[in-house]
Amino acid sequence: MDTVIKNITLVDGTGRAPIEGAVVVIRDGKVVYAGTASGWKEAGRDFVELDLRGHFVLPGLLDAHVHWSGSGEVDSQFHAPTGQMALEILSNARKNLAAGITTVRDLGGWSEGDHRSDREIHPCQTA
Repeated sequence: MDTVIKNITLVDGTGRAPIEGAVVVIRDGKVVYAGTASGWKEAGRDFVELDLRGHFVLPGLLDAHVHWSGSGEVDSQFHAPTGQMALEILSNARKNLAAGITTVRDLGGWSEGDHRSDREIHPCQTA
């Protein structure tokens, strides 16, 4: 079943002006349409419609320099037991996602555990 998000302001990331009253259609977890309402033609499929008037949609952001194991501490030596560090890494990943950052490049830090956690978070996105 498709999800149709309507009446949003769409920032498409190309530098063009935002599109007000836009539509985004999601099918099987993938965006299949994003644009003007007049450009979307319902094709007789079942869908869930969400009216998000007053909200904005934009592409996920990319951060090409992160250290999952650090939280901005002055001391760059990250010392913590493995379990505690794993929770720190997870917390930092969640903070990034909540801020709209959907893709990162982790430049390393605490241990190989950083990179193992990357593979567990999204196996297709580790370098």
